[in-house]
Amino acid sequence: VELGDKFQLPEPWNGDIVNAKLLFVSSNPSIDTNEAYPTNSWSQKKILDFFQNRFHPDRNWTKEARRVLSKDEQTYVERRVPYWDETKSMAKDAFGRFARPGFDYALTEIVHCKSKNRQGVKSAAKTCFDLWMNPLISLSDARVIIVLGGEANQMMSEFLELDGKLKFHRRVTLGSRERIVLFLPAPGSNKTRKISKVFSDSERNEIWKALNF
Repeated sequence: VELGDKFQLPEPWNGDIVNAKLLFVSSNPSIDTNEAYPTNSWSQKKILDFFQNRFHPDRNWTKEARRVLSKDEQTYVERRVPYWDETKSMAKDAFGRFARPGFDYALTEIVHCKSKNRQGVKSAAKTCFDLWMNPLISLSDARVIIVLGGEANQMMSEFLELDGKLKFHRRVTLGSRERIVLFLPAPGSNKTRKISKVFSDSERNEIWKALNF
């Protein structure tokens, strides 16, 4: 990350944070220096469009919600984003149908500033959570929040005063309304994280009803 107009701005969310019924929360976003990503030189309108419509099929910010736009804003980085692929699969499992990236579900983080290998996340987490999590979640109509990864699970369970050993939490008040909060392992890990395998039939039915009604 560089200073000035090359500084990559904090990532508040990706997708329609207001209307998406499912919200994924991870520790913090990673840096891709080859990506077309908002900096101080971008207009406010362009910045908002990037985050709000990042996965919109009529925009060019991503290729099929799998690959990021290159800095030239003409081509796409060849490598797919594994995290996006897996959250898409998880969302489909949760909804019980195809889930549209950025519409049915959105993405956010505990710490919004980008870093490599989660550098600085632990020291910044409580401050970022206290400053931004409640205002951000207050915007959201998400009925289900899925927290991904051991580090994020540990932080969110501590900050929300939840039992981190349990994966399913109902009626958690966050952003002035009650929501279901799920704790699952990080995408790409060797731990079981498929919703249909982790949760009981009654829990899955509760998740499905919350998302579809």
